[in-house]
Amino acid sequence: METIKTFERVLEPGWLEKIRSSGGGLTERELVDRSIKFANSGSIKSYFNFTAQLERAHQEDKRDPSPPAGIKATQERLRDALTAIVDGQVTLERVQTWRLIADGLLPIESTSDSREFHYLEVVSFASPEPAGLFALVLLWLQDTHRPYRGDLCQCRWHECEKFFFAVRPETGRPQRFYCPESDHMTKAHDAAAADRVRRSRAERKKRASIKTKRRK
Repeated sequence: METIKTFERVLEPGWLEKIRSSGGGLTERELVDRSIKFANSGSIKSYFNFTAQLERAHQEDKRDPSPPAGIKATQERLRDALTAIVDGQVTLERVQTWRLIADGLLPIESTSDSREFHYLEVVSFASPEPAGLFALVLLWLQDTHRPYRGDLCQCRWHECEKFFFAVRPETGRPQRFYCPESDHMTKAHDAAAADRVRRSRAERKKRASIKTKRRK
């Protein structure tokens, strides 16, 4: 991990009361869902929705924030981390890195009777891992005391590979391999069948060529 970068927030008096009463906070589940949406779509809009609250404490203007630098790289880092979680390939060292990054966030309750929070980034880590709120969500996905652990899935259709949470029907096995309410399983099976046919034809052609050479 590279050098820790700490940056100072210039906050006006009364900023804490203002942020608590301004609305726009997120529940834990909304934060998780938005991170998955960003990993799947990479849309600037979903990225802004996800991170705009970080600026609420120290920006008074209502203008749209500038597009973040390296948004594609940010999405790729998040997707890599989520794939590692799905595959059960997360190392202890990686979890410790996520924890260090997440420790740089300050959670602020929206109101005294609300489950919504704002998250103010007070310390930034220069790291190849997903930053800020994304690192926090990755920790939640690994937490045995939260409802997400073991439920994150990734579509096996090679043209999709989006992330989703397992769907648990009243009877039968949970749907874990293909996007719910989609035809991705059919498409994946059709593609696999077509691939088997191509391999079979190539093998037959190869054997026929060998026989021809032997006859000569």
